Amino acid sequence: MSGVRQLILPALLLISPTAMAAKPQALNETMALQLVFSRSIIKQRMTGEVAIGQSKVMAAEKWPNPELSFSQETFEQADVVEESLSIEQQFDFSGRRGLYVAAAEHELQASHAKAKNWRIQMELDTRQRFYTALYQQRRQTVYNKTQDKIDAINHALARRLRDGDVSSYDYQRTKNEQATLQAEAVGTRSAAHTAWQQLRALTGEAIKPYDHLVGELLPESPRPLEQLLSGLEQQPALNQMQQKTHAFRLQQRAAEKIFPEVTLSFGVRREESKGLSDDGVMLSASIPIPLFDTDQDKQTLYRARAMMAQTDYQLALDNAAATLQSAWQQCQVFRASAIQYRQEAAKNSQRLIKLAEAYYRAGQVGILALLDAYRGALEAELRALELEYKARIARIELDSLMGGREQ
Repeated sequence: MSGVRQLILPALLLISPTAMAAKPQALNETMALQLVFSRSIIKQRMTGEVAIGQSKVMAAEKWPNPELSFSQETFEQADVVEESLSIEQQFDFSGRRGLYVAAAEHELQASHAKAKNWRIQMELDTRQRFYTALYQQRRQTVYNKTQDKIDAINHALARRLRDGDVSSYDYQRTKNEQATLQAEAVGTRSAAHTAWQQLRALTGEAIKPYDHLVGELLPESPRPLEQLLSGLEQQPALNQMQQKTHAFRLQQRAAEKIFPEVTLSFGVRREESKGLSDDGVMLSASIPIPLFDTDQDKQTLYRARAMMAQTDYQLALDNAAATLQSAWQQCQVFRASAIQYRQEAAKNSQRLIKLAEAYYRAGQVGILALLDAYRGALEAELRALELEYKARIARIELDSLMGGREQ
């Protein structure tokens, strides 16, 4: 039996990573984001959002087209022909048009904020998918390393079993553990493949040259909560609501301008009668009387929209503050737990493996103790990775609330 122990443990030292046919290319978080935001469809989406706001400014700034009119009247009995040519244009002397232009400029700022918020959400989605894929990749690596160790033990036991130097129970118990790990690893590989494909859905085919991810699951400690809360109002989603509120208020003020637009007309007139002609100049002005339509409907509409927008902004601000505090707390808790767990439980598991290997080599414990040590180390490492992953996801959400990741 001692010969078996001396054979099994050195076999573990022969385990090496699988050779790669081609030089592996690693993808980190920054590179993944660059792949996503370099795609033309992503650029078009953000450009299109701003273009919508620009179109509103253009619509508000444009003047109504002038009207050119020509008329001819013939009086046969009197042998009189009258012709007139005139052009008329509407003018706003109330300041209404300027207010609508100012409102449209706020709409443009809202479009910029909306485009920036869309970019932040895309960054949030990309980072979540990247670290989910990295997390699953790390889990797969842990399973592979443990499988390699168990496979080495099983291979050594199989040779010794043929020589009659080991019990059939030890060999079968190791085979069972090997089968269990294989089944668990299948689920892990499937999850890793799914996470990679989800990341690929955002990066497009540009991710093809890369075959694995690199990065740290454990995030850096966030800034103090008070500092984060003080800058919350600059969040693009909240800024968008503020700009919308300003736009509605300006539109309301414009609708309250009851002085109507004035139409001025200028032209020439010619009259021909019995071989004689006479030319004249026409000048006229018209103005509608605001008797029945005083834009009360527009005033009510814009007032209601402004009130709703202000309410939505305040609710969104309160919700963002609560979400930020929750994300900050989760990030701190999971990060501290991950650090403590890795320093204590994960390191203790490695020490247990060394003790189990030493005791097994000395014949003081059986194969079950060695397998239990490997299983304990596997579960400890998986738990540490889970805590680090949760801390990272909380940090990503926290960053998105503050306008995106810190460079």
